[in-house]
Amino acid sequence: MDLALSELLHTAGVIVAAYAVLTLLGMFLKAESATWNKPATEEEK
Repeated sequence: MDLALSELLHTAGVIVAAYAVLTLLGMFLKAESATWNKPATEEEK
């Protein structure tokens, strides 16, 4: 029983960590794409 609880907590921790990393990565890529698009549109004008 104790091992099952430990595995459950470990799995939950991995899921939370993966979600946090993917969220931060998504925010970073969204910000990067915004900075990439702005100079491109300014150069076209």
